[in-house]
Amino acid sequence: MLEILLAAIVLGSAAAGFALAVRALLGIRSWVDAGIKPWACDICLGFWSTLFVALVYWFFSTDIVLAAVGPAYPVCLSVI
Repeated sequence: MLEILLAAIVLGSAAAGFALAVRALLGIRSWVDAGIKPWACDICLGFWSTLFVALVYWFFSTDIVLAAVGPAYPVCLSVI
């Protein structure tokens, strides 16, 4: 149980950092300013970045990531 909690915190924090880094790119920054989804929407970008980071983490790690994806999403939203 503790492993799932720690994996959710790591996944959510990494996904939030990934989302903020993607929003800082020059080409995407104009889409964020224009309000184009999913780039400007915290809920949409948080979902897709959590999914992307979880898939990358799952590829290089164990299957515990699959159980931590659900709790990682609210962690990502709280950081964004």
